[in-house]
Amino acid sequence: MNKYSIVCICQIYNEIEKGNLDRFIHYIKPIVDAVVIYDDGSTDGSYEHMLTVTPYVIRGVKNNFDNRRRHKQRLLTEALKLSPHFILWLDADEVLGANTAENLQNLCQFCIQNDFDGVSLQNINIWRSKTWKRLDSLYDTEWFVRLWRVTPEISFDQRTSALYQQPYPENLRKIVCVTNFKVLHYGFSTIKNLAYRYLRYRSKGQRGYNMLDRLISEETLVLEQVPEQEFPEGLWLDEDPPVAMSFFESLSEVEKYREAVFRPQYSIICLIDKDVEWLKFIYNQVLKYTDLSDKEFYFVTNNATEVVLNYLKDNYIPHYIYNNIPNQPDEWYINNVYRAYNYGARKAKGDFLIFINSYMAFSPNWLENMLKVYNGTNCVTSRLVESGKLTSGLYEIEKNFGYTYNSYNEAEFNKYVAKIIEELHPDSRLYMPLLIRKQHFDLVGGYPEGNIIPGSNIFSPQLAQKGEANISGDKVLIKKLLIHTIKHQTSFDSIVYHFQCGESDSEPTKSFAQPGARIAICNDSVTGSMGEKVLWDFLLDNCPSTIGVDTRIVGENNFSLAAKKYIDSQHPEVSVVLQNATCIDFVDQEKFTIAFLQDDLRQMGKPSLQQERNLKLAHKLVTNSIQTALSYPEYDFEIIPIGVEETLSQWNELFQKVLQDISWQHSRVSNKSKPIVSIIMPTYNQDQFIAQSIQSVIEQTFTDWELIIVNDGSTDNTVDIIRKYNTYCYGKIKIINKEVNQGIALAINDGLRAARGKYFCWLSSDDLFTSNKLEKQVSFLELYSEYGMVFSGYDWIDEKGNYLGTIIEKELEGATLYRTLLVRDCIHGCSIMIRREYLDEVGMFNPDFKYAQDYDMWLRLATNLNIAYLSESLLKGRIHSKAGTNEGKNEIDAIHVIFTFILNNTASTRLFEKAGFDNSIDALTWILERLYDQFCNKNEELMQIKRGIEWILSNRNIPEEVSNFSIMLDKKIECKLNPQINQT
Repeated sequence: MNKYSIVCICQIYNEIEKGNLDRFIHYIKPIVDAVVIYDDGSTDGSYEHMLTVTPYVIRGVKNNFDNRRRHKQRLLTEALKLSPHFILWLDADEVLGANTAENLQNLCQFCIQNDFDGVSLQNINIWRSKTWKRLDSLYDTEWFVRLWRVTPEISFDQRTSALYQQPYPENLRKIVCVTNFKVLHYGFSTIKNLAYRYLRYRSKGQRGYNMLDRLISEETLVLEQVPEQEFPEGLWLDEDPPVAMSFFESLSEVEKYREAVFRPQYSIICLIDKDVEWLKFIYNQVLKYTDLSDKEFYFVTNNATEVVLNYLKDNYIPHYIYNNIPNQPDEWYINNVYRAYNYGARKAKGDFLIFINSYMAFSPNWLENMLKVYNGTNCVTSRLVESGKLTSGLYEIEKNFGYTYNSYNEAEFNKYVAKIIEELHPDSRLYMPLLIRKQHFDLVGGYPEGNIIPGSNIFSPQLAQKGEANISGDKVLIKKLLIHTIKHQTSFDSIVYHFQCGESDSEPTKSFAQPGARIAICNDSVTGSMGEKVLWDFLLDNCPSTIGVDTRIVGENNFSLAAKKYIDSQHPEVSVVLQNATCIDFVDQEKFTIAFLQDDLRQMGKPSLQQERNLKLAHKLVTNSIQTALSYPEYDFEIIPIGVEETLSQWNELFQKVLQDISWQHSRVSNKSKPIVSIIMPTYNQDQFIAQSIQSVIEQTFTDWELIIVNDGSTDNTVDIIRKYNTYCYGKIKIINKEVNQGIALAINDGLRAARGKYFCWLSSDDLFTSNKLEKQVSFLELYSEYGMVFSGYDWIDEKGNYLGTIIEKELEGATLYRTLLVRDCIHGCSIMIRREYLDEVGMFNPDFKYAQDYDMWLRLATNLNIAYLSESLLKGRIHSKAGTNEGKNEIDAIHVIFTFILNNTASTRLFEKAGFDNSIDALTWILERLYDQFCNKNEELMQIKRGIEWILSNRNIPEEVSNFSIMLDKKIECKLNPQINQT
């Protein structure tokens, strides 16, 4: 039998943490010729471990759960470089069944002999055990195309970023299902793995039994032990089956892993001791220039003054308090610094540590560019531009942009960064900011507790006193890492400004202006009816910068409105409202609101419209038990039991996280004078879908955008949903409310008048951008200035988000594009991006065209600019019963658009030329002929073409050739519409 070359491809993400990686490697390596891995931003050591297993590891810098198909295409491209006969696709939580090597070769030969493109194998889903498979709830019906025969055309179309996607290339058409060879799937084999899957899917908006709850529900559990002979050697275990749990028990077990699933991946650590102004400066710098979506940022107070401690506490800035033991504060100051950094590292929840100090300023992508340099065997520092107070080293650049925060010239620094940035990563002697894997830092014992005496043992050093010859603690850390073959490199594209001697040269802050209340706690009464302590006054007594608002302060009449007015007038600095979810109306839709749900009215059989509206509008939901959360399955709750001291830390952490997120969003918005992209979203009664549409904008990899939502007279809950997102996004979303529905064209025009961006996009409130839509199109237009507009292919999805198909036209460029555009609208309106200046040239959308206003715009634009087509899907268009378009009416309107354009627009001749026509005669006759061919079996459309021909014939300037052709075509249409004419 021939030996067929097989390459296994696999995507991984934190598989060591989930217990999958060793099993996968052990059983796959002996049976394939090579393993190609795409690591999707792992931080748990999976990436580093795979580097020791295979040379073929592709690294994603940031986890991107939604783009698995794109990752698979990268895997496939890399695998094809090895010239295999077949590709084997497995996930890291899977292994092939018994007698694998022989079976694989047999399958390959079977495919060749019978001309099959691929082999589909059944998944055996191991359930909360080592050997028991689940049979109910569709768990025994999963088949996937695992073995792919390599052909010249094998590839993935980049269709969709939905959670569930076709996992094999589209060109595999002839598939055979094989029953005597199985895939053992361990993704459900532990509660931990179930929790990771359930919580991640839930965070992506999945709901319902089939889409989510069946992952943990065991109410109908049916198990069967898989026979030992179906396992590869060493995996089978004789064991009792797991005992079925109730849904409440399952959810309770899953919730234990919530913190682990959503923990930060990176920890940014900054020391502070005496100066509040430096504290505020560095805090704002980090928020302004750092993506904190998967990171934590906190201060470590290093024998800090009471003023600094109070400022951190009163402003809910995350921090840990570190005090040296007696006598240590009197040592050389640097000793205390290294101890404090080590303490901060011990507190870190992330897998990576980023050490910074309080007298630095940052540039765009400073941290992202450090992460790109990390390769599993190094630590990375930024390149410093230094103020010049001290002598700079080899790789530092001495250039003064300010000696302190007061004199810092941020704009000039960022201009300078753009000039000096380069993709060089030399071995270096720079020490901070430092990116280091926490495991590596712990491996060498962290920093020494000070600078050390030369010649002493670096792992058990003798500390130097001030004034003695010494080796710095930073250098000692690097030496210890090198012993473990961990290199030290500097990223020349991560640029940080260093105010030399910043905080150390400043005087301690003696006092600061009190911040005022940051959080308003609202209930009808914030104390018990008998004067006893309840949650509300417990929080008021123990949480700083809070105010209580109840009926004793604002009265009972229209309480929520009165509470809002009181907060706005008396405490305008409040940015967060914590309110009862049940017994009062929603207080303020403009402020971030945490709703606390204590009363399970659904379980009582007394559902409340007031409570339901509050839950829908709130940005964050908290309840006191999982039982209560179960009654409201469509919502995500943070569980904080009603207690006393032990729950206070949970509330403080929640307030810290919320207020830091608010500050982060404010910083990112205030950093921009004008957005690059303006997205206009007209909406009318789309409360079922608009949250998903807005979320698809928020999740864009390109973040310099504004979203202008034009509410076109909605009468459902659309407005409430928009306001919730508007509050959360702080300035990035603008709402324009219209009293009555006016139609898409006028709604978009209203949005355009408010738009400030360089580029314009349009997104319907039931459609979705793919996460890289803006990034792809901005990059294209920035690179190719000769184009004024770009559009793309798109996917169709149904009401539930299920994939229905893809529209990608392979030959749509140059003259072909413009010819196509002359006879049909080949551009999905929500797939476009246009330079704003061209819209200003051609004017607004025409409301006379109710269904084809976009087509009219494309034709007008096409005469003035060059249009490019990206042949990949960057949009998901939804087909559903409430969709605002009508196919038949749209086609009739489109025909009207075509004739209006060619007869009333003198610039149409320019488009004819771009379409490759020598003259208008050829163009007009070609258009008429194509329209007839396209709609010859649709009477209403033919009637519209007939009207168009009448317009042509009434125009005295029409050439005779066109007139004659029009008369001939008019007769053909008349015969089509009235068959009896043809008979006579």
